[in-house]
Amino acid sequence: MSKIKSALAALVCLSSFSTAAIAAPATVQMTNQSQYVIMELYLSPTSSNEWGPDQLGQHVIAPGDTFELSGIECTIYDVRLVGAEAGQQCTVMQVPLCAGQEQWVFTNANLENCAP
Repeated sequence: MSKIKSALAALVCLSSFSTAAIAAPATVQMTNQSQYVIMELYLSPTSSNEWGPDQLGQHVIAPGDTFELSGIECTIYDVRLVGAEAGQQCTVMQVPLCAGQEQWVFTNANLENCAP
């Protein structure tokens, strides 16, 4: 799952994050340009020790697919991705997410560099 971990690390680098004086809910559009299927996505405010629910629900983000997640509270998150293959998962710490529309793009290259 190191590929999913790399994707999250690259995600932090490729994402455009903005901060607003008044925190409005954010929308994130995730595009999977990798060859990997993303089965689950979890968010946790960095101040919490608990993961929230799977943000994808019954959805998966297959190669070539896009998924939009809206109504995300403005804060700094830890993000965990889980792939289709057993043991494929990674966590990226302290991802700032604030008002506006953000874009996260997953590629083979950034998924392969994701750390455990």
